[in-house]
Amino acid sequence: MFKGLGGLGDMAGMMKKAQEMQAKMAELQENLETMTVVGESGAGLVKATATAKGVLTGLDIDPTIFNPDEKEVVEDLILAAIKDAQAKAAQRSESEMSRLTEELGLPQRHEPAVLNVRSTARYREPDRADGEAAGAGSAFGPSGRCFT
Repeated sequence: MFKGLGGLGDMAGMMKKAQEMQAKMAELQENLETMTVVGESGAGLVKATATAKGVLTGLDIDPTIFNPDEKEVVEDLILAAIKDAQAKAAQRSESEMSRLTEELGLPQRHEPAVLNVRSTARYREPDRADGEAAGAGSAFGPSGRCFT
């Protein structure tokens, strides 16, 4: 019936694979809610625990850092620990997703390429023969040179 379409002709097989992928994705989403990561700051004085989905679930602060004169330092350490936990959660989630897509034989997700954008400005000598800059309101600077 679908002769010449190769593997695409097996519609039932494709549907089965799609259902399998959907079930595994749902399972992964559930697992991400129970996987935990710990972010730290201040050489472990502040620890933040989060799920792999990035939900903060705990905060452990060593009592030796509580000094009223260093309130801002403690706040910074807490924020740093939370950000570390969130970054680790994102990495764990991405790692688990990559593992799943590899198991299913799907193409791996790649980071977008960074474009190297170069300026299109070109140096241009002034149009005036005497080398002085053109009048006010022009693109020429005091040196009489123009970048367009």
